[in-house]
Amino acid sequence: MATMKRILIGDTDDDLVPRLAFFFEDKGYETTTAWNGQEILAQLRSRQFDVILLRDYFADANCEEI
Repeated sequence: MATMKRILIGDTDDDLVPRLAFFFEDKGYETTTAWNGQEILAQLRSRQFDVILLRDYFADANCEEI
């Protein structure tokens, strides 16, 4: 049995994040969501992801750090 691909979705948009998560879960992906830069960094430290979808700016972490 193949393992599910993991996707990290990071954004501050309350409408977009759940929609993207639902879309990818419906396609068979395991999704993790994060709502700010610090959450993203914590998720990246705790597990590996096959795909990472992020907005280009977070007030609490710069893109180079992420």
